[in-house]
Amino acid sequence: SLTKGCFIGQEIVSRIFHRGHTNRQLVSLLVTCKSSIDVPITIMDSDGKKAGLLTSIACSEGAEYCPALGFVTQEHLDGSFELFVETSEGRASVILRS
Repeated sequence: SLTKGCFIGQEIVSRIFHRGHTNRQLVSLLVTCKSSIDVPITIMDSDGKKAGLLTSIACSEGAEYCPALGFVTQEHLDGSFELFVETSEGRASVILRS
């Protein structure tokens, strides 16, 4: 409640309430995978800016795309950015699932 007195996390709750959203959102993703990817791993955009964090992935042998979960910043949620993760095998594309 915003009318209650002081409480732990009050500033964070107030900021979310007044902005109307958090800075990041948990989203469903697809990742192009040729081998396993160690998580957590940073998601980057084509400008080299941090776009989020890939937190879990389920790779099947021979699959072209692997389902994954991760946190993506609000500015990268519109799908207009090319997202990727850098792995030991090279770049793996990250696609936002709708």
